[in-house]
Amino acid sequence: AVCGLALSAHAVPTVVTPASEVATSQFGDWIDTIDGTGLSGGGTSGDILSETHAAGGGGNFALFPGGPDYTGESITFTLSGASTVDRVHLWLDRSTWGDITGFDLEFSTDNGSTFPTVVTGITFDGNAADLSVVQTQSFAEQTGVTDIKLSNVVVTGVDSGKGFAGFNEIRFGHDPIPEPTTSLLGLLGTALL
Repeated sequence: AVCGLALSAHAVPTVVTPASEVATSQFGDWIDTIDGTGLSGGGTSGDILSETHAAGGGGNFALFPGGPDYTGESITFTLSGASTVDRVHLWLDRSTWGDITGFDLEFSTDNGSTFPTVVTGITFDGNAADLSVVQTQSFAEQTGVTDIKLSNVVVTGVDSGKGFAGFNEIRFGHDPIPEPTTSLLGLLGTALL
């Protein structure tokens, strides 16, 4: 049983990196949230979820204009192929502009033609003491996903003189599917016990 459990413990969540991103409204080239720019390991360390990102952004973040109401803005992420996702990983930006504290995610299985499934009210701690580390939120598993739209952004603490808010880096992911040998060893160990 111990062997089976030990092998299971080595399974790590799968990280899904979008292939491209398109925003409804951005400034210049500031949307740069899927290529590891600004992450401590460049997104290539082998354990991206342990990498940090300077909370101040530095020109490589998704910047939403038009506050204080951001609900009309969205970013659509196209995945490399049909994927299963059940979580979102976000490195938030800290600025005097405003803190993103939530959004909705819409899911497409037909290459972005329609987004029939929506998960609402995904929340983050925009006031966390340390925004350099990733925050992860889970949601109901979605399968066959080709595109994900981030919409209805909720922002707190908006500076009315600027009306911008953003985040630094984003990834999606899901729990790994246990390998048959790992599951079998776990079951055999349990049976022996």
